[in-house]
Amino acid sequence: MAKKKTNKNIPLPILILICTVLLFAMYLSLSTLALAIWGDSVMGTVDSYDSRLDDTDAGQNRSRTVSKGYWFLVNGKEYRGYVIYSSDEAWPSLTEGETRSERIRYLSFLPYVNKPAMLCEFSEMGEVAIIYHILAPIGSLLLLLLVIRTARRGKKKKPAARKPAAFQIIEQRSDTYMFCPNCGNKITKGMAFCSSCGTKIQTNAPGVCTACGATLPEGAEFCIGCGKAVNSATSEPMEPHHVATPAPPQSGAGLVGFSDRYNCPEILAVPHRKTKNSPLAVCGYWCSCRSSAFPSPVC
Repeated sequence: MAKKKTNKNIPLPILILICTVLLFAMYLSLSTLALAIWGDSVMGTVDSYDSRLDDTDAGQNRSRTVSKGYWFLVNGKEYRGYVIYSSDEAWPSLTEGETRSERIRYLSFLPYVNKPAMLCEFSEMGEVAIIYHILAPIGSLLLLLLVIRTARRGKKKKPAARKPAAFQIIEQRSDTYMFCPNCGNKITKGMAFCSSCGTKIQTNAPGVCTACGATLPEGAEFCIGCGKAVNSATSEPMEPHHVATPAPPQSGAGLVGFSDRYNCPEILAVPHRKTKNSPLAVCGYWCSCRSSAFPSPVC
């Protein structure tokens, strides 16, 4: 049974929550460092306070959870603040209408960023807290980049377009053109005919005649070997047509075995004679046979 592919995408609500927590952690550390370096101090009023014991065996400043609400005036304008932090501080809770004074640190150009002085002064925080507030923004930023990168990787990629099967077959069988299809002799690129059996290999080889395989010069319209037209649009050259002319009548002079005296009365009278030993009775071409280089065997 095929295993189902797990979806590695981070749900959007969880992604937003993770990014919000990391950004808030960066804000807390950076604002604390900014108040310690550039902050101004003013006396404020604490109007709500609560201290809850969590663990008696915890480390320093980790046994209680303290929540505090306060307000202060800057340039005649009231600003409020609220903090929750871990500490060993165990002040008594305030009753209704009761207040307590405490020094508040704020940014002069942005008083909305403020904290109690004991939480943002280097002399009060200690070395461990200072190192934490320096490294916390860097770690939160790296985690934020990692989460964003993971969310981008989780997106489905579009499937790549596949090549047609025909092109794949041609690519796989392209090596068959390196051998002669008739005798199997190995041939090199550019050969028009097989060197072993003479079979035509390429029908449209550039610069090669398709009829005889001769190399064609550049711009030639006809083959220099067989005269065939290179371009199919070019008409074939016309071969000269020889018209047979009748030979002029010639006399019998100069002809072997023939004489123009065959109509002589003496020749015509020979067949009527009954002389057997007469040479003219045997051969009607007596005057011709005697003067011929190839006389008749009966003469």
